[in-house]
Amino acid sequence: RNDILSRFLAANDMSVAPVEPSMSPSMDIQVSSNFERLLFELLDRDAAATVRGEVEQRLGRALRLPRALPRTFDADDHLGWRELPDGTYQLGVRVGAGRVRDLDGLDLVMFREGYDLRAVTLAACDNVPAAQTTAATPPLVVPAGAHIVHPSPPTASATSCGDPTQSIAPPATLPTPGAMPSGSYMAEIQARGYLRAGVDQSTYLWGYRDPVTGALSGFDIDMLRQVSQAIFGSPDRIRYTIVPNADRVQAVESGEVDIVAETMTINCEREKDVDFSSVYFEAGQQILVPSNSSITGPQDLGGKRVCATDGSTSLNNLVVPPVAPHVTIWAVANETDCLVMLQQGQVDAISTDNAILEGLAAQDPNTKIVGPTFTQEPYGMAISKAHPDFTSFVNGVLTNERADGTWAAIYNRWLGAATAGQPTPAPPVASYRAAS
Repeated sequence: RNDILSRFLAANDMSVAPVEPSMSPSMDIQVSSNFERLLFELLDRDAAATVRGEVEQRLGRALRLPRALPRTFDADDHLGWRELPDGTYQLGVRVGAGRVRDLDGLDLVMFREGYDLRAVTLAACDNVPAAQTTAATPPLVVPAGAHIVHPSPPTASATSCGDPTQSIAPPATLPTPGAMPSGSYMAEIQARGYLRAGVDQSTYLWGYRDPVTGALSGFDIDMLRQVSQAIFGSPDRIRYTIVPNADRVQAVESGEVDIVAETMTINCEREKDVDFSSVYFEAGQQILVPSNSSITGPQDLGGKRVCATDGSTSLNNLVVPPVAPHVTIWAVANETDCLVMLQQGQVDAISTDNAILEGLAAQDPNTKIVGPTFTQEPYGMAISKAHPDFTSFVNGVLTNERADGTWAAIYNRWLGAATAGQPTPAPPVASYRAAS
């Protein structure tokens, strides 16, 4: 009766590390909704095929099989169990301390440090026939830091500065790469030898780790590579810092980074603390739902559970029309945490910029983007107010990108597939404030 569990362990060359006293040898395996995900994401293809038939026979139905991923366990990974208050047991994956796993570009909850993925419940059943066993409801496992929030509506200060997209005008011509003007902030960066850039590593198509090369890639990364090219004559002179959405302004203000390029909406509230480049992309908030969802737009979100990232303008936009009232809003550290919660049925929808949703939808074909855009989200690169010459320089880089076709090439590289059949849009028109 333990054959499935035995095969699961043997297929991965793992031993069981008991956290509770040894369980009865006569126990039955009850499969929760997450077992399929655990089984077919952690086992390699051969091991999955070995176990699949027995699991299907026990379930009495066919499994829904996501794409199997390569084996990912090391010697210091193990399975462990613990007893729940209701007398059932949890079987979970524990990952070696200090390591976070990244599978195929997705930062999955099951690999966060200290997590037990509660995918299989093991219930003692010495005196109960297997056919009469009732599966326990699996406890809620959410990504680290996920929490319900009650954001305020966008404040009047969000538009109190007039047009926040007006930036500092670029120079008439850019200096030659490798010869930055003496006394400029660009000269300081050049002398240091690298540009310090704040980015994301989990937003597919914008800032993410390539699963093959491990290198940071995406639209935002290419924007920064153009800045590096203009300073050093090489696009590779960048030292990246992974910055959570909620910490982007602080990272710039503190001087931890020179610049942030991270799908960051320009607004007056943020412009009080940092300067922005001219707009390099225009997005708008939309909604991502499972393919079989009845949600068709923001008017259908009343009473639903919706996920967005902490520190994003998306949260505030979910408590004003046209979004229906009484939305339960979950805030998480990054967008892929939202995708995990959607896949596990813990939220009904994700709502954020359509540019970000395109990347999430590309990772899960069982999702769809619905409804019109209901906000305007102009993206800019954030730079310290202490370095207006650098903001002007970056705007000069963007001016050249718009004129020489570089912006269009970057757009087609990262977003062309998502907008197949549509012409490449013109780059956003720059707007500059009058010199004081």
